Amino acid sequence: MRLNWFIAVLIGIVLGIILCFIDPLYGMVIGFGIIAGSLFRALFLLNDIQKRLSMISSKPVRINKVQQAMDDYRKERDQNQG
Repeated sequence: MRLNWFIAVLIGIVLGIILCFIDPLYGMVIGFGIIAGSLFRALFLLNDIQKRLSMISSKPVRINKVQQAMDDYRKERDQNQG
């Protein structure tokens, strides 16, 4: 994972140097394209994460046997006292 990040940083440095030496208009267009593309990619990734998390959280939660026994005991105790 760190290697991918390091490669991305190196590519960013190289692109930044290249953008400094070309015509300002072309540099701004290319820079805007890179930033907009990165933002759209992040938006799609966040949407995918949200979909996956909503699928996980929509499953019914299972109560373990100890919790179920405690709930039953409390109900019986409350019925016998009342």
